[in-house]
Amino acid sequence: MTIDWRGEICRFLGKPSGLTDDEILDALEATSDHIKEMKRLKTSEFAQPNPPRFQVIHQIHCAAFKDESGLYEDPPWVVESGPYMAHLRGSHSIRNFDLYLEQNKEITFIVYLQFECCGKAPPTDDATNNRARRELSPDDLLVGEYVSIISEELRSAFVELSESALSGIIHPDFDADSGDQISSPYLWWFHRRAEIETAKSQLGPSFQRQLSVFQEYLESSLGDEWEAVESLLGRKRIIAEYLDYLFARALADVSGSHKCSMLTASRFRMNYASRSGKAIAQR
Repeated sequence: MTIDWRGEICRFLGKPSGLTDDEILDALEATSDHIKEMKRLKTSEFAQPNPPRFQVIHQIHCAAFKDESGLYEDPPWVVESGPYMAHLRGSHSIRNFDLYLEQNKEITFIVYLQFECCGKAPPTDDATNNRARRELSPDDLLVGEYVSIISEELRSAFVELSESALSGIIHPDFDADSGDQISSPYLWWFHRRAEIETAKSQLGPSFQRQLSVFQEYLESSLGDEWEAVESLLGRKRIIAEYLDYLFARALADVSGSHKCSMLTASRFRMNYASRSGKAIAQR
């Protein structure tokens, strides 16, 4: 006996048998998400809360294939497709962001890595010689990074930290009315690490835990770069890609998150490519 698997799957999903393959896959993924949520709700009443953690999410904007733009848990990869034969694909798409947060209540902030593809020619070693073009990596199409605060407890911890350790240096405005985004490369933390460590030790345990998660991300992502900068500054030297570390000190008497955004945007364009090859730890 031959089984009509398409018909059986559609019957299980409560859908008509005339669905396309993509529609069936979407329905299966939605059903899987629903089952996972039901299991979570069934056990959450008795489960111990998980410790706070951060999550890296890869945000892809494709100029050619709009339906493939979106948020993905897994790092993207480059395929030879699209107008410039350099299209990004992602896996583990986050289709329902509110549901994702509901299922991952321990996430205290999200690191968004922003990628763009198919809108312009990607960088190459030799734009005039296709045979000399090196193999592209996703990092070549990385255009930005920012942190989005999820936990109000983390926001409150940042507010207290800013009052005790960040006076006199450009830093984000952590008030709820000012938005949730903290732009890379977080120069304010680098220049006030000693003051931050002292101030953090005087906060309550819950605020300390929240800030330690943020510190964990910074050290995993920027630790090597910070060591290099410290080494150069110790020898009274600096190189072009690290100039903003000096600018942050020079502009310490200027306040306002707008100035901070201008500085970090410039810094990202100058230097992100130099460090984006390092693996980013996820918890």
